[in-house]
Amino acid sequence: MRRDLAVLIMKGSPEPGPWRRLIARSASWFYMATALALWAVGRAAAMMSGGGRWAEAAALTQTAIVIIPILAVGIGSWLDCRAARQAMTDGAPPLSLATGAALRAAAVGILWAAGFFVLARLWAGLLVGMSTTQFTAFSRQAAGVAIFAFAGWVALVFLRVFFDACAPKRRASGPADEDDGPGDSVPSRLATVLPVLRGVVLGAVLGLTILIVLSRLGVDIGPLLAGFGILGLAISFGSQALVRDIVSGVFFMLEDAFRVGEYVDTGRLKGTVEKISLRSMQLRHQSGQIHTIPFGQIQQLTNASRDWATIKFNVRLDHSADIEQARKTIKKVGLALLEDPEFGPHFIAQLKMQGVADITDSAVVIRLKFTAKPAQASMLQREALKMR
Repeated sequence: MRRDLAVLIMKGSPEPGPWRRLIARSASWFYMATALALWAVGRAAAMMSGGGRWAEAAALTQTAIVIIPILAVGIGSWLDCRAARQAMTDGAPPLSLATGAALRAAAVGILWAAGFFVLARLWAGLLVGMSTTQFTAFSRQAAGVAIFAFAGWVALVFLRVFFDACAPKRRASGPADEDDGPGDSVPSRLATVLPVLRGVVLGAVLGLTILIVLSRLGVDIGPLLAGFGILGLAISFGSQALVRDIVSGVFFMLEDAFRVGEYVDTGRLKGTVEKISLRSMQLRHQSGQIHTIPFGQIQQLTNASRDWATIKFNVRLDHSADIEQARKTIKKVGLALLEDPEFGPHFIAQLKMQGVADITDSAVVIRLKFTAKPAQASMLQREALKMR
């Protein structure tokens, strides 16, 4: 029974966090302790004057703590099934996924809030001696705080699901095949900036919600804002390198200098961009090492994965070879590669001979070139050398 309850709670989220795990482990003990306490209240009510109200409150509480979780799980599961069915029928755009998650959070949250209000109304008069008028005034004040907190929570759920749905799926990190170029699945500019934007937006919404809730509770947030401003100014003066890194990163992103999945060279380090944060980026070297480079330390950057790449390479021929016949043969190889269904789509300009690059004692060196998509340039060069 306890395991079934824990599994039911864990299934409420595809990626349960530490709080949900804690609730799943302690839910069964909470129900046992609550049932025991309510039983004791019911037994004691029989020996008290006016104990009927206590017995009624205990009975209604026992019913509520059983029915409310069942309704919450049922409504959440129904909305999840509805969203999954719609995704299978019409696809699942990010906005639709985020809206469905926000509606689910709102529906379940409203149900829990209503249950909490009913229980508070039952026990406020018994435990605190609060009259109906006092409870009404208190509930109005508490509702103002709860509405803003609830709206902020629903907004966070919506934004988190929306950003997660828009973000590109991370590829498994591990040694890659030589033929699998980094540009095969380079995400768009928006998808590259999205993880940084996600953190900034979620942090801003969370901070704004906390400030509004504190203001509704009667806390003067003016000194808090002034204090945060002074703290930010002190940090900016004391951590100029951090500020430089963040500002440089903003300009790199605005200029679209690189994206996740592209191969770049910073002068000292090179590799495939694996992760971008607010102040640094991580490069994965071909041999597997990860280099973390603050944006402020990047003086120049070369992107080897953007648009196209022209490859020039040499081939050695005997002195007796016919140069004109070699030119025709290379042209035929280039046409054959263009017509190949596997290699042809990667070419932008076909393979051709530029001319004689050098004449040595042992060979005539001719230069060949072609233009292709950067991700497949090395593979196309190897195929061209195989067919010569």
